[in-house]
Amino acid sequence: MKGKLLLILLFILLVLFWVFKKEFLLSSKMVLTWNSQTKTFLLSKDKNLSKPPKNNDFKDYILKNGEFKITQSGNILWESSDDWYVTGFSFSDVTNDGLPEVSLSVWKKGNFGVDKPFWVKENDQSERNHFFVFQFEDKTMKPIWQSSNLEAPNCEFVVVDLDNDNKNELVTVEGEYTSGRICQGKYLAVWKWNGWGFSNEWRSEKGNFGNLTVKEIDGRRLVGVTVH
Repeated sequence: MKGKLLLILLFILLVLFWVFKKEFLLSSKMVLTWNSQTKTFLLSKDKNLSKPPKNNDFKDYILKNGEFKITQSGNILWESSDDWYVTGFSFSDVTNDGLPEVSLSVWKKGNFGVDKPFWVKENDQSERNHFFVFQFEDKTMKPIWQSSNLEAPNCEFVVVDLDNDNKNELVTVEGEYTSGRICQGKYLAVWKWNGWGFSNEWRSEKGNFGNLTVKEIDGRRLVGVTVH
């Protein structure tokens, strides 16, 4: 009897090992770059892509358990609303006005805030993902742009100048609402600020994406992503 149990246990362990080994082998690091000849973004393999060095600019920006805070010398200068669940942030010039903004990926109920378009009769109260951009000045957060419900939630995002035109792009890993906050990346997309919002510049084919990283090579900043 004990011998049969040991064989069954060994079989289960072998199956689990094969599953995780297969997943590992199917995963690969990719790099998103700008092709100046074809004028388009390309996703290609890069085995040497590594994580970026730590940025000390973020030392006073704290994200924990969905709550985002800006602190200085231990004092809280600003914190996110109680009805928000923040999953990502960036302190960078996403609007290309020469000044850094605070960009937040926020899950909240309500398609709009207190002020909604006159043609909208009822506010959608389901929890959806939003992208907010603020200017932090004089210890206050000034809203620059706040989206309504995004068509697809942002699982991850980075702000980087991909095509070397001295203007940043917003690179996002987009998921689906079926998994809720547990976002599973299905698309890689590139957006750019157009003065009143973000325009989509490029979107990948459907796949499984995650673990966005930024690396600088020969003066160029590249975006790496794990593809399963």
